[in-house]
Amino acid sequence: MRKATEEWRPLKVIGSTVKALRTARGLTQGQLAARAAMHENYVWGIENGLRNVSAINLLSLSPLRFKSIPANFGGSSRSPI
Repeated sequence: MRKATEEWRPLKVIGSTVKALRTARGLTQGQLAARAAMHENYVWGIENGLRNVSAINLLSLSPLRFKSIPANFGGSSRSPI
């Protein structure tokens, strides 16, 4: 059985990546939330690994200009197919 911290690790990685990209672009959480049509509290939850963010919501974070979602989160940018 996995520990609770292991289950939430991917959310922490996603959150820290979103935060790093946001701060590198000089955006506040509020600015990113407004540009992504999300509530500021939701962005805070993503960045703190507390929200199970969907792929659709990750794509909504386009103001961060992800090159490719897998590449930004430590995976391969090549398609598995």
